Amino acid sequence: MTDLELGSADYAGSLLRVKTALSHLETLLGLRGGYSLGGPSSRMGWTFFTLSLGRELEEAVASRFAGMIGRYGRAGGIGQFMADYLESRGCGVRVRAL
Repeated sequence: MTDLELGSADYAGSLLRVKTALSHLETLLGLRGGYSLGGPSSRMGWTFFTLSLGRELEEAVASRFAGMIGRYGRAGGIGQFMADYLESRGCGVRVRAL
């Protein structure tokens, strides 16, 4: 299981875009319920919340996008892939591995 911290200056808008992007990813991979989102906490004008990827979703992403994930090297992996994926979907979040 991979846990990521997402940060946004526009929590409500970003949350909707993140849910839409993850729903699209699940549909692409033929899965449902492969992630969970934690509650928000605010600090310094930003709102932070956690994204937990379930093992099944993580394995499906790793399998389907192995070439892309391999380019990130050891340090990046699935966390960097998810950061880039959410950015490409216009989610407006910063992603940090926990």
